[in-house]
Amino acid sequence: MQDKSEKNTKIIERLSYFLEYKGDNFGRLAANIGLSNSYFSKMVKNNGSLGEDVIKKILLYYENINPEWLLLGIGPMTKENQIIPQLTDKYVSEMIQLICKLSEENGTIKAEKRQLKEEIKQLRTENEKILSITKYPSVLHEKS
Repeated sequence: MQDKSEKNTKIIERLSYFLEYKGDNFGRLAANIGLSNSYFSKMVKNNGSLGEDVIKKILLYYENINPEWLLLGIGPMTKENQIIPQLTDKYVSEMIQLICKLSEENGTIKAEKRQLKEEIKQLRTENEKILSITKYPSVLHEKS
């Protein structure tokens, strides 16, 4: 969004456009940066100017908004490096899915381990019986 008329718009108008783009609104923004609910509506109604402290809060709250665009109407609306957070979000999502999958596999491995331990215990018991029979064959013959 960078046509010639954009340079002539006020910061409050560009901020309104950005909020629409983000799916946000002035009420939530005001609450999140510590302003009264009516602050922005008064600015929009009176075509007012935002103060330096408010602009700083906005830029800190929306890290991806391009300050040059917001202040001067020059350049893209969002920072050029916006791709990085999107990749990061995708990466985090993929890592969460992988962790869930690994956790599930870990549960399966633990169950298999318990089953194998039980089988080993049974085999040891059987082995001890066999060893006792081969060690003391006379006991076996006497009973038969």
